[in-house]
Amino acid sequence: MTQNELDRTAGKHLEFLWTTVAGCGEPAGERADLSWQNLKGLNLTHKDFSFAILKEADLSGAVAEKASFYGAQMQGATFRGCDLRDADLLCTDLKGSDLRGADLRGACLDGANLAFANLSGADLSGASLEGTYLEVDGEGFDWHSLVKTAGIEITVRTEEINSNELPPALTKMAGANLAGAKFKDTDIVVVVMQKRRGGGRRSKKVTSKSV
Repeated sequence: MTQNELDRTAGKHLEFLWTTVAGCGEPAGERADLSWQNLKGLNLTHKDFSFAILKEADLSGAVAEKASFYGAQMQGATFRGCDLRDADLLCTDLKGSDLRGADLRGACLDGANLAFANLSGADLSGASLEGTYLEVDGEGFDWHSLVKTAGIEITVRTEEINSNELPPALTKMAGANLAGAKFKDTDIVVVVMQKRRGGGRRSKKVTSKSV
């Protein structure tokens, strides 16, 4: 997709938001569906893609500073090296997304779904993660590293599995800069896959909530 094509799509989507969503006038425009689109390096600064569909879209290297993706469906999207400073990602579904090296400084991720998102090397300095859902592969997850990196206190509930059964290294959030990130009522779920006798695997979960 070219920058001009993206700008036209954003314009139609804005009409959709004003008329169909907000109810201002007769329905017009069209809800943006950018699923599987190549948006590498494009400029989305200040654009409003609230409630848009961007599943598996590639925004590597894109500039989306102060853009709004409120309530957008962005499962499996790629944001490697993307500039998302001060972006609105409130209640956005980012399950399985690739956020490696993304700049999320000051971004609002309240209520977002970050299950199995890869945040390695991402900068979340000053970001807000109130009520954010994080789910990571328990293999190699280290709560102590998370606490040290984020500077927050974590309480682990171990009804289903003992925390000392978790392997010692940090994986999906390794290297993420969480300095100054605001965690409140944030659910972090670790999924630990265990082999069964006779083959097959089963999962157990540990849920952590920041206090």
